[in-house]
Amino acid sequence: MSTTFHEVQRIHEDRPEDDANANINGCTNDIILSMPCDTDTIKREPLWLVLESFQNNEMGIDKIHQERGALLSSTKSRDAYIQWLVQKTQNNNYHGYTVNKVSNLDELRQLLQTQVKRPMTGNPSSNNSEDSHRTFTPTGLDEVKRFELFREIIDHEDDLLNQRVSWIILAQSFLMAAFISAASNLDNRSFLYITAAVGLATVIVTLPALIAAGQNIELQQRVYFLGLESDEQCQRLHGHDRDAVLKSPNELIQRTTKGHVFPNTAYRGRFGIPILKTVMALAFVQVAGWCGLLISLVMER
Repeated sequence: MSTTFHEVQRIHEDRPEDDANANINGCTNDIILSMPCDTDTIKREPLWLVLESFQNNEMGIDKIHQERGALLSSTKSRDAYIQWLVQKTQNNNYHGYTVNKVSNLDELRQLLQTQVKRPMTGNPSSNNSEDSHRTFTPTGLDEVKRFELFREIIDHEDDLLNQRVSWIILAQSFLMAAFISAASNLDNRSFLYITAAVGLATVIVTLPALIAAGQNIELQQRVYFLGLESDEQCQRLHGHDRDAVLKSPNELIQRTTKGHVFPNTAYRGRFGIPILKTVMALAFVQVAGWCGLLISLVMER
């Protein structure tokens, strides 16, 4: 746990509009910060406001003084703070968390004025029941949104897999029909060789794309059910860290240890095959097949 989460400052949730250039430090109804905050800080890079969800305002102020909220300057420190916060608040009136990206002081003021829930109105039992059934993950997403996000990705990968299988079956059907039709004519032996070669090459080129789509579906399911942190999610899904830089000293190590060889839009390994190259290879096979067919027809005249 970094000491910056304990060496905190406090900010007031309502500052005058003409005081935008000053450091936002206050003394009442405050939120705990992990760093000084001013307009220059926010201009350099966006900040992340992480707050615990509370049942009422009094509980919110009490929990804030127990270091249950922070303003952080990077995604890594944000995730580290949330992980620490989850461990600290286990079995202790847990109601989830909110994570908001802040790009200017006006956004920050508005968030601080609305984040802590006001005293409940209406039927308290129904509100408590709704909050108690809402579960948040360490990434700041509630479970329903997280499930919908992963389901959308898995449905997309499944659709790609079905399309690729359909394309291969359709292509092989036409090639097989042409092969059988030409087999009865002994004068077209070269046509048979070309048809068979194109059929085999089509399968060889597209098979890695099929395997990649199936593995991506399985990988998405594993990441979802294991509830992994953001850094580990990125490593498993893309084969590199979130802050990875191309041609960095660690790039080769990351590609070798965390990747695989099958095609994907992101690089997956040292010998990874981008999906675009797979499509280009398939197009090359088809063009080469047609060229060979035309040459054979010309030679037999």
